[in-house]
Amino acid sequence: TRCPRFENFAREEPTTMSSSPYQSAASLLNDHLRGGRGLKSLAFDPSRSNAKRARVDRSAYATVCKTVQHLPAIDGLLDADGGRLRRAIGFDSMRNKGMAYVLLFELLFSKYRSIRGGGKIKRLIAGQEKALRAAAEEYRRRNPGSVAGADVRFPRYVRVNTLACDVSQVVSSVRDGRAQDGGESDGAGAKEDGRARGPQVYLDAHVPDLLVLPPSSSSWLNSEDD
Repeated sequence: TRCPRFENFAREEPTTMSSSPYQSAASLLNDHLRGGRGLKSLAFDPSRSNAKRARVDRSAYATVCKTVQHLPAIDGLLDADGGRLRRAIGFDSMRNKGMAYVLLFELLFSKYRSIRGGGKIKRLIAGQEKALRAAAEEYRRRNPGSVAGADVRFPRYVRVNTLACDVSQVVSSVRDGRAQDGGESDGAGAKEDGRARGPQVYLDAHVPDLLVLPPSSSSWLNSEDD
């Protein structure tokens, strides 16, 4: 969904590519918030690569998904006490809002709660780290259940190379292989008459040759590729 606050953001990102390990994620998030397009369609849009955007890999895509999930919490703690922390880190004057959101997520809500790399935005955020962490804890206390837990999982997306194989053959292979393994433990492989069925693998409705697999696919996806 479109972020109302983002409508007043600068329309153009900095033209100089950042060396930050989060540049790809920040660029994807900026495009998502600015245009209101879905993350998935943006990630697989070839025009983004032609526009010299950083390539979106699996890690960057997952980071953006989780950041978007935590946007209400991030905006909530920045706006607390009349927007004190928003002013303290100079959020409204930052051109690269996507980077700011990603770094705030990494610092306050990610698994390791730390920021890699450097850069001006990191320095501004790090200068208020103690206050930001305290605000995040206060937000959790005042809004129980509003911050996504670590058990939230996203589907896995796999693009089929149609030059090397047929999409229908890949789908059949994945389903048959998992059925022999006993199905999935997360509900993707349901049971019928006591027999395990394969996972719910299907083609994406919008992106050509893109398979949607259960979240637990990571553990066996490489073996299927072989």
